[in-house]
Amino acid sequence: MRQWEQIRETWDADFVEPISFVDVGDRVVVRQIWRLGRGPDANIDLTIICTLREGRVTSLEYFRDHAEALKAVGLI
Repeated sequence: MRQWEQIRETWDADFVEPISFVDVGDRVVVRQIWRLGRGPDANIDLTIICTLREGRVTSLEYFRDHAEALKAVGLI
């Protein structure tokens, strides 16, 4: 959590824009763009695999390469 706080402190504003959701049983693949504002100009393309158990997120896996995330859940 400290790492995320430090990253967010670098920019004055940020916004996460979901691009797509893919349901894969007990996991959801979420592709998103993290738009960072007013500081260094950067848009970060991230894909997150969310694992769910009993309606709760139990783990998150982050990927910079969308194809690698799809591979991790057996879609490629």
